[in-house]
Amino acid sequence: MSGGNPDYQVWILNGSMQRLAVLDEYTSLTWTRRWQQPNTFELHCPRYAKGAEYLVEDDLIQIVRDGQVEFTAVIEHGELALDEQGRASEVWTVRGGDIITRRICLPPAGQAYDERSGAAETVMKGYVTANVISPADTNRAISLVTNEADGGRGTSIAVKARYETLVDKLEECARAGGIGWELVGTATGLEFRIVPGVDRSTAQAVNPPIIFSPDFGNIRTLGYQWTMLNRATLAYVAGQGEGAARQIVTVYDGTYVPAGTARREAFVDARDLDTTAKLADRGRAKLSEQGPKTRLEAQILTGGPFRYRTDWDLGDIVTVRNLDWGVLQHLRITEVTVTLEPETGEQIEAAFGAPPSNLLTVVGQAIDRADVAVRQDQAVPDGSVTTAKLEDGAVTTAKITDGAVTTAKLADGAVTTAKLADRAATGSKLGSDVVRNTGSQSIDSPTFVVDAVNHRVGIGITTPSKRLEVQAEVFVSAGTQSQYVPVLFALSGYSNDPVLFVARPSIHADRAWLAHGVLYVVFMGYGWGSGGNGLLVFSTATGRLTTDYTSQEVPFVGRVRVDSPGNDVIIWLRGGTTYSTSGIVRQNTGSYTDAMGNVFTSVAIPTTGYGILKGLYCQSWEVTGSTTAIARI
Repeated sequence: MSGGNPDYQVWILNGSMQRLAVLDEYTSLTWTRRWQQPNTFELHCPRYAKGAEYLVEDDLIQIVRDGQVEFTAVIEHGELALDEQGRASEVWTVRGGDIITRRICLPPAGQAYDERSGAAETVMKGYVTANVISPADTNRAISLVTNEADGGRGTSIAVKARYETLVDKLEECARAGGIGWELVGTATGLEFRIVPGVDRSTAQAVNPPIIFSPDFGNIRTLGYQWTMLNRATLAYVAGQGEGAARQIVTVYDGTYVPAGTARREAFVDARDLDTTAKLADRGRAKLSEQGPKTRLEAQILTGGPFRYRTDWDLGDIVTVRNLDWGVLQHLRITEVTVTLEPETGEQIEAAFGAPPSNLLTVVGQAIDRADVAVRQDQAVPDGSVTTAKLEDGAVTTAKITDGAVTTAKLADGAVTTAKLADRAATGSKLGSDVVRNTGSQSIDSPTFVVDAVNHRVGIGITTPSKRLEVQAEVFVSAGTQSQYVPVLFALSGYSNDPVLFVARPSIHADRAWLAHGVLYVVFMGYGWGSGGNGLLVFSTATGRLTTDYTSQEVPFVGRVRVDSPGNDVIIWLRGGTTYSTSGIVRQNTGSYTDAMGNVFTSVAIPTTGYGILKGLYCQSWEVTGSTTAIARI
């Protein structure tokens, strides 16, 4: 900083924001502020330092810079390690972050979702109020947290939440609304504030421009990366309904519909949304997430002409230039990391452009398509790992030793994209035994949901009622109700459980008396050459020729055949009808040609040899309507 180093004080506060001690003795203190994600910190200090006894869970760290509160966060983690001789370390490692990471978004009583629409700021503060400040269940309230006055900033959005982590929902809203957020310490608590940022780039003429460039001598190091991996310019957003009746909304970048090589398509499954506006918002958020990504990371020279917090701050748009690389970018400051050490004083690093979570996700999704080798030429010193520095060979198995990962170090909320930042990964920080996560979790809900309160897991269902509950796949068979149609199925877990079922979700679901019951199929692959082929069919499937329950009995299953030469199975089902299955529907078009060139087509109902009556059947590879049952029911 111009004019000398800033004056810092580090306070330890209790849960009522009362000062317990000032911490003067520490070897390293690093905190990271993020534009659309939670803030975090890491402190290293002697365990016998004055005030270190207050470094306990739920106390807070508050950093004051030149008399102004710079950073405030709750303590979540502390650790001491043993050295190679079994002696206890003399240094505490303490970590923490934003206290609102402890909350999820609960839907209002009697409602499936907490649905909100309007300016992004209004929506975000609404979720904070409902889940932190004034929740319906007063036991969920965190009295330290307040909202700043609502300014209605950000674009209009429409979102819904159900048991998602609050900070993840805030990030989603912030991305869609084009704004940032931060939990800021005050004299009496923590205030949730919107960070809109200021345009200070050379592309505008209102504010004095800020240019970071090695040509100007105001940055020490600079890393640059860009990616088009996983980019999308047009999204097909699928809402509610089934088959051809499912609502599809098309959303694209820019004014004109992209075409040719500029058209990069993506599919968005949004069956939880019920209006065109909500589907369009989801699509725009997806396009933003899968847009082109540019990121630069720089260590700022604190003695340069531009002063942190005065001339520039988190969320501002600035110009970054490197003439040697041909780089001239107007980018937002999405991350600021400050490190205090006795020998070096204040060091400031900034990230410009896409946050690291975006780039790491994009690169991770492209691993299967890319030929990536990773090596490292030297040891990894503390603070040397950045997304830009993960070059050829940066990670080796030798560097992840036995006992390097512990539950304490991967506690609930301890590992976030925010912590995958410069200085986040070091050899000494990957310390002891297991990996775990606690609390209710979801991955692409309802794809995978963990109910930690009731100890249940749901797959395809948001509220599991059993220890493990799997929502079967629901599909509509091709063709019409007057046909048996071949549908190709694969098992979801063939090697351990070669069983699938096909069932009607309800006796009166959409075809009245035409189809109801369950079909179970157990099979061993056809054409393996081992002579071990086997097909066991147990059917309670039945139905009527017409909607009149007195009409001719017609089972909804016509024929079952093991696919040749694979491990799939072909089942002729009554067409135009809704079914659920534990298997995976591979092909459902009304006809199928196997690898041997055999063509299987739809047939009329009734047709001789089709229509498997209730009973148990066992054959080598095919059961038809003419197969004799082992037992009839």
